[in-house]
Amino acid sequence: MNYAELQFIIAECGMRGYAQVDAPGAYLKGVNAAMEYWGLTAPASYLSSAKVQLLPTDSDHAKLKKVHLQKYYAMLFTDFQQWYEYRRTQLLDLYKGPGLLNQGKMPVRLNYPTIVQSLNKVNYQDAVSRMGGDGINEKMWWQPSIN
Repeated sequence: MNYAELQFIIAECGMRGYAQVDAPGAYLKGVNAAMEYWGLTAPASYLSSAKVQLLPTDSDHAKLKKVHLQKYYAMLFTDFQQWYEYRRTQLLDLYKGPGLLNQGKMPVRLNYPTIVQSLNKVNYQDAVSRMGGDGINEKMWWQPSIN
């Protein structure tokens, strides 16, 4: 986990009331840290843009969307992390382009690995029966619908 991701987590926790922290300050630290991590310098107009700033007139939902969009940018090449965040929060309106090979739906989970299917067959079959299958569209017990 890098510093930018940590700051976005702190910002989200503050906004959701989980911790008494300076959520807007953590958010800006996250944006700046992400830019620095990628070797970029943000134009002054970027940070003052209404699309980036957490405005007093923004709803809580809109503020969280801004945090998660910046977190998405910060974690762009970090394995599956953005997908996990997308599934967890459902805050981003990601474009589902023509290359998405799942009838236009974002997958909600990965299939069980073959080794689990073969070495833990009884529990695998139990889990699959409770979920309704082992497809990438079968939600796990904790997942809300995201498509």
